[in-house]
Amino acid sequence: MRYFKTRSINFVMLGTIFLILSALLTSGSNVYYSSNVQGTSPFTFTFVSFLVTAVFFQLTLVGKPNKGNTKNSTHKKDLIGINFSTAGVFMCFYLALKYIEPAIVGAIEIGIGPIASLIIVKIFYKQSVNIVDIFTGIGALAGSLYLVITTLNGNSGIEFQSMTYAVIGLISASLSGVFASLAAIFF
Repeated sequence: MRYFKTRSINFVMLGTIFLILSALLTSGSNVYYSSNVQGTSPFTFTFVSFLVTAVFFQLTLVGKPNKGNTKNSTHKKDLIGINFSTAGVFMCFYLALKYIEPAIVGAIEIGIGPIASLIIVKIFYKQSVNIVDIFTGIGALAGSLYLVITTLNGNSGIEFQSMTYAVIGLISASLSGVFASLAAIFF
């Protein structure tokens, strides 16, 4: 019984609550965005998303002392990198939602992520890549390619406007996955 009274379990519970809250907010935002994004600029959605996120995290820091050293140039580089990549994820994601179905956008973003991460790690960090990871990444990418074909054939849930718009949406969804991989590496 003492185990449940330790401080570490409080962090586990708090982390679990934040994960559940994140899943609920993400689900709600996807429903909202999918019904409203086609008439609004992706930059507006990005601004609102960043604003809400910033307010949320600032509220979680209320009353806590600042223990980090924000003057360290390494921290600034990481901070700029994570914000740049996160902004790229949001803008590309919302732009893709203007032209293709939300489920396809999310699946392409997630499907390209593993292979993009492997490429980034191999090229920029000169780390070796496990063959199992390569096959896993290729498998996820193959699933996404099926959705690309579905979109280009006009068989998705959103009315097919033109090949140009579909390609813009697919490229944006793919870039969103690459930026998400960068954000994960910076984080």
